[in-house]
Amino acid sequence: LEYPEVSGNWKVRYWTIFIGQSLSLLGSSLTQFILMWWITDTTGSILYLAMAGTAALLPQALLSPLGGVLADRYNRRFIMMISDAISALCMIVLIVLFLTDSIALWHVFVMMAIRGAMQAFQSPASAASTAMLVPKSFITRAAGLNQMLQGVTLIASAPLGAFAMSIMPLGWALGIDVITAILAIVPLFIFTIPQI
Repeated sequence: LEYPEVSGNWKVRYWTIFIGQSLSLLGSSLTQFILMWWITDTTGSILYLAMAGTAALLPQALLSPLGGVLADRYNRRFIMMISDAISALCMIVLIVLFLTDSIALWHVFVMMAIRGAMQAFQSPASAASTAMLVPKSFITRAAGLNQMLQGVTLIASAPLGAFAMSIMPLGWALGIDVITAILAIVPLFIFTIPQI
């Protein structure tokens, strides 16, 4: 398997895309915490909390094998852009519902399921793109950075989500995910990702 040659300005392209995807992942995790907290606070039901977790994680678990296949065969850049855009659109729908006091629990479940499904496509496309963005000598470090990012996101999302809820209305706190999705999509419009 021959990887494409990486040009001399790979650092700008790699770090811009990596930071955008990192912010998107953090924004998604942060708003996931906010939604789970809202469900707990609103219903006080462990059953509804478990249903929300299932709605968010089951589509991702079921569709991840398909996401990996598509990431290997089709344009990864396009897959990441579409996945981030659909996730952001789901969040915009929830923001409107929250700000107009029209929100129902099933709205949150459906949007969490769609976002989970998009994560099943976005994650493998992003991971597979790493090797295409860096020279062979940096692939191991890039993989390590991706793993570190996963850990940092898990640790940081809850306190950052709680902080966001403490300083702004819930609807606007969810807007963080829309902003971070845009920050992830813009670099993908600017830079290409080589594909084997």
